[in-house]
Amino acid sequence: MNQMLKPIKQSKLSDEIVAQIQDSIKNRELQPNDVLPSEREMAKMLGVSRPPLREALNKLEAMGFIKIQRGRRVIVRSIGDAMLPGMLAKAMADDTDLSMQLLEVRKVLESWAASQACRFATEDELRELQDTCKEMYEDFRKTDLGLGSDAKFHMSIYKATHNVVFTHLMSTLFDLLWQSQKVARNIILSKEGNLEALVSQHLAILDAIKARDEDSARTGMLSHLRFVEKELRDASQK
Repeated sequence: MNQMLKPIKQSKLSDEIVAQIQDSIKNRELQPNDVLPSEREMAKMLGVSRPPLREALNKLEAMGFIKIQRGRRVIVRSIGDAMLPGMLAKAMADDTDLSMQLLEVRKVLESWAASQACRFATEDELRELQDTCKEMYEDFRKTDLGLGSDAKFHMSIYKATHNVVFTHLMSTLFDLLWQSQKVARNIILSKEGNLEALVSQHLAILDAIKARDEDSARTGMLSHLRFVEKELRDASQK
């Protein structure tokens, strides 16, 4: 009779490296867009030579977990990264209707994220949200659209949910968020008083998260997104 069980082969070093980096992504030790140390540093940290490390990195890139740029710079990719968000972002640049549709999705996802952030945000994450609010206010004072700081504020809330799948999903949709903000912000800031309203809304969300008030955080996020939605709708009907 043929032997049913066969000796187990010792796992390759590269496979162990792949598993360790995958675990770091799943455990939130590595976030989307994080830059990994140089190959020399990683080899030293792992106690391996460069060939198995390079083999592991090539496997991870083929699997979609990382992106290796020119000069062997390694960046963590979103698990859900794909071409579709980029294509939609280009279409959204001049399409208010698509921005409105994204807002419908955001109302569901981000109201949940705000309530989850109340439960799981660390003190460091709360400080990051506070600093981003200050940065946004300074951008507005300089008559800047505040796109970067606004997107950073919302991304910080996503990360504060401590939900790996959600964080990667929203990171994948980042281009869509950026383009929708660009469309909305140009319209909203053309109306007197709206700048102050946006600042007040973001501060209300921040205060609710700091107070660990899930209901207020959820309501605050919904109110903010409904405000943006109304301003876009009013502008499109003119």
